[in-house]
Amino acid sequence: MDTMLINDLINELHTIEDRYNIVKNSETNYDFYEVVYPYSQLIDTKLENLIKLKPQIIQLSYMNANKFDLLIKSYKELSVDCHFYRTSKKLFNEKLKAVNYDLNYIYQTIEGCC
Repeated sequence: MDTMLINDLINELHTIEDRYNIVKNSETNYDFYEVVYPYSQLIDTKLENLIKLKPQIIQLSYMNANKFDLLIKSYKELSVDCHFYRTSKKLFNEKLKAVNYDLNYIYQTIEGCC
């Protein structure tokens, strides 16, 4: 499996968190057409590559199809929500933590087994 892709997605979470903190502190949203849409397209492309690995990932002991689908959905939501200051901090952080946990689990499991 592609640990570089998963590591890239983990690192991208830091960018998502940084963007969220910037908009939350400035109380100014990013422009949808100039920033949000292109960024979400970039993330979607990366996630499409992860989706190709779904058959292998859902074979891991902690993963299943529903959990994987939720991971993808949450990651996509984070990539958009991080650009708007009215996004709930609590919900954003909970989702960020869950996505980070799942990606790290996948990364560590495939890194250790292969």
